[in-house]
Parts: sequence; C-alpha cells; structure tokens
Amino acid sequence: YKIYRFGDAEGAVYFNEDNTDTFEGQNGTASAYPSDAVSASYEMTSEVSVSGDYGGKLSYSFKKGAATQAAYLNFSTAKAVPQAATHFGVWVYAPSESYQWLRAEGTDENGKTVRLTLSSSLEFSGWQYVIAPILSGTKTIDRLYVVQNDKKVACDSYLVFDNAEFLTE
Repeated sequence: YKIYRFGDAEGAVYFNEDNTDTFEGQNGTASAYPSDAVSASYEMTSEVSVSGDYGGKLSYSFKKGAATQAAYLNFSTAKAVPQAATHFGVWVYAPSESYQWLRAEGTDENGKTVRLTLSSSLEFSGWQYVIAPILSGTKTIDRLYVVQNDKKVACDSYLVFDNAEFLTE
C-alpha cells in the first residue's frame, strides 16, 4: 500500500485502496459545456506522466463572455467506488496556475449526480496530487472536469491526469 499525507487532511494517513486508472491506454473522451463557447479534446500523451509512459491530456479553450464553462474527461467505463473507500485522488499536471476548479462527477446509489471538488483553484504549476472525500452513497466516478466561472477571462490550456485512485483511511 502507498501512504500519503495531504493538504486539507494534514496528518491523516490514507492507503491506496484500488489504483483505478493508470492512464496507460485510451480511457475516455472529451466534451464541453456550453458547446458553442468551449472546445475540448482528450488524448493520451507521453509528454508528461507521474508513472508509466502516458498521462491523459484534457485540452480546452474557454472564451470571454460565456457564463460557467467546463471541459470534461468522460471515462469510457465508470469507476466503481470500492465499499471501504473514503476518498478519491488523482495526480494532475497544470502548465501554469489558474483560478479554475477541478472536480470529479459520479452517481450515487439512487442514480443522482454527485460532485466532488478536488481543487477550488488550480494554484500550481507542474504535478500536484489532489484529493476529495467521497460523499456517502457514491457508487461511481464517471468523469473529471475543469470549470471556469469568470466570464471576463479567456483561457486556452490543458491538464494531464495520471494514477486516479480510491483511498481509505
């Protein structure tokens, strides 16, 4: 098992419950909201990775004037949440700092949408491990996404993901 210590949960120890995705093969597609204001693409890249040969690169373009905008990595297969899992974490590479949110989205036991905030601001460049508590009743993680809430700011950028995993305390 891997042992991690994290920002908001400093002092807490988490164990790797299940390494759900190493991003070594094509594992999803991109989508955008709203589609008339945002463009997004997704591909495997060998430019940067935490481990292995590849990471998953989500490229996006947010335009000025649109309200909330988002670019999504939709997993080809939903990630089933192990029963003992308490947190979801993923390595994220950002080429520069931004004030965008990073979230994970899934479904609960009733089929309703569940959103986990992995970072309320991507105030880092390079690799960062981000983590969020799993809400009670969450059954799957279906996608990762970046959100732009400032309609005055245009942004062309990308994020690379690696080693998404479920953790337990």
